[in-house]
Amino acid sequence: MEHPAYELLLRTAQYLGADVKRFARIPEEGFRVIRANRGGHDAAHQAIVAHNLHNPSSALTDESTLRRVAQIGGSVKARVLVGEVYLESVFEQKTCSAFHFGRRFHHQQQP
Repeated sequence: MEHPAYELLLRTAQYLGADVKRFARIPEEGFRVIRANRGGHDAAHQAIVAHNLHNPSSALTDESTLRRVAQIGGSVKARVLVGEVYLESVFEQKTCSAFHFGRRFHHQQQP
């Protein structure tokens, strides 16, 4: 799970007994996901959790990066959960839900 992240999601996973490993989204690098995800993946990972737009930075993750995250997940048979509550806030460029990028993705949208 990314760091920083929406705190309630982190605490819920921990409450449910998940052994949560964190990856940093670094401000000086634009809160990018891939830089944060180099190495450190093993078969014990069941999910990769991130947000697009990132919470709290509002950094947008592009389609090619999301597809690369799916490849990383596939390499360890992990699902990818992308919280997209704020995705509709993107006006400057065309974007679509990670849900459309393949079955590796699960997504969380506003009810």
